[in-house]
Amino acid sequence: MYTKLTLDNSGGFTDVDEVTFENFHLIKQDGLLENTWWLYEEVYKVNNQYEFHALLENGKNELKDFIISAERVYFTRKDL
Repeated sequence: MYTKLTLDNSGGFTDVDEVTFENFHLIKQDGLLENTWWLYEEVYKVNNQYEFHALLENGKNELKDFIISAERVYFTRKDL
């Protein structure tokens, strides 16, 4: 079981296009993630899993929490 986030990194500071969470558990998601900006993240090792805490912002200047834990996490980037 996995879930994948597709990122639009144009104008950003990374070349990561996708983040895949394998064997995941969604802990918290404040609404839809579409059309939000990734502002900040923290990563923790909890009970042999990786726990990601991300703070996002939408076009209405509302902050959104996204917290997920996963056994494995993969970062994918476009080939240049």
